[in-house]
Amino acid sequence: MIRRSAHSSAGNRVLPPRRRAGPSVPSLRSRVGWVVLGLGLGAALLWAARGVLPVLLASAALGYLLDRPVSWLARRGLSRESAVGLLFALGVALVVLGVAVVVPLVGGQVAQLSANLGVYLQNLAALVAPYKDEIEARLGVPLPVDLEDLSTVAPQYLERVAAIPNAATVAGDVLARVAGGGLQVLLSFLTLSLVPLFTFYVAAAWPTLVAGADALVPPRHRPLVRRVATEIDGRTLAFIEGQALLCLVMGVLYSVGLLICRVDLAVVVGMLSGLLFVIPYAGTAVGAGIAATLALLKFGFDWHVIGAVGTYVLVQGLEGAVLTPAIVGNRVGLHPMVVMVGVVVFGNLLGIWGLLLAVPLTAALEVLGRELLAAWRSSRTYDHA
Repeated sequence: MIRRSAHSSAGNRVLPPRRRAGPSVPSLRSRVGWVVLGLGLGAALLWAARGVLPVLLASAALGYLLDRPVSWLARRGLSRESAVGLLFALGVALVVLGVAVVVPLVGGQVAQLSANLGVYLQNLAALVAPYKDEIEARLGVPLPVDLEDLSTVAPQYLERVAAIPNAATVAGDVLARVAGGGLQVLLSFLTLSLVPLFTFYVAAAWPTLVAGADALVPPRHRPLVRRVATEIDGRTLAFIEGQALLCLVMGVLYSVGLLICRVDLAVVVGMLSGLLFVIPYAGTAVGAGIAATLALLKFGFDWHVIGAVGTYVLVQGLEGAVLTPAIVGNRVGLHPMVVMVGVVVFGNLLGIWGLLLAVPLTAALEVLGRELLAAWRSSRTYDHA
C-alpha cells in the first residue's frame, strides 16, 4: 500500500490540518427574537389563564411550602403522593382542632365585650357630651348617633354575634346562597375547590417542575441561575419560617400583657396584632390603638390604658433587641425602610397578595439587583466609562 506523504513534492510544505466547524454563535437578532417570542408566549398564557391565575399562584405557593416536609417524608420511604396526602390530613386535623379551641374562646370574648358595651358607651357619652354642642355647631348638623340609645341596642347585636351558629345552620345558609346566587356563586366555589387539587399535584411533582424549568435555561447560564435561585429560595424560606414563629410569639406576648391589664378581647386583639406584624409596624400601631381605646372606654384614663400601650412598647422593643435576632437573624438582610417601601409598592400593584408577598419579592429583587450590579461592574463598559 502506498501512503501519501505529508510533504508535497513541490515545496516540502506541511499541509495544515482541516479545522472542524464549531457551533455558530447566534446573532443578536436571533437572541432578541427568542426573547420576544418567549415574552409573547408568556403574556399570552397569563392572559388565557387570567381567570384562574390567583388559584394557580396560591397553589404554586402552597406547593413550594410543602416541598420541604414532603421531601423529608419521601427520604424516609413514603412516595411523594402519600406524603402530600398525609400532610393534607394533618392540616385538616389542625384546622378542626383550631376551630374547636378558637371559636369558643372568641365567643366568650365577644360575650364579655357585649356585657361591658353599655358601660363603654356610657363612658363615651360622658366624654363626648361636653363637646357635643360645639361639634354640632361647627358641623352645622346634629350628630347622627345617639349614644344613649346605642348603649341599649348595641349589646343585643353583640349577643347575637357571640351565639356562634352550629355547622348545620352554616351549611344551610351556604346552600341557600349557592341556590339563590346562581351560576356565578357556583363557579366561585368550584374555583376555590381547585386550590387543594392543584396544590396536591404541584407538591407531588415539584422536583419534576424544577427540573423542567432548569432544562429551559441555556447550559452556560445554568450555574448563575441556580446560584441566584438558591439564594432567593434560602431568603424566602428564612422569612416565612422566621416570620411565622415571630408572629406567633409576639401574638402570645401581646395577649398575655393585655390580659394582665384586664382589657376586653385581649386574646383576639393580641393575636390579631401578632398576625399583622407581617406588615412592619402595622400590628403594633393597630393593636395599640384598639387596646388603648378598649381600656379607655372601660376604665377611663388610668393605669390600664398606660399598661395596654406599654405592653406594645415593651414587646416591640423586645422584638427588635431579642426576638428578631434570635429567630430570623440576618438571613433576610433587608432594612426596615426597604421593607416598608416594598410593602407599599407591591400592595398597590397586587393588592392583598402584594402585602403578603412583599418581603419575599423584595428580597428576590435585592438578590437580582446585586447580581446585575456585579455584572455591570465587571463589564467593559464600566471599565472604560
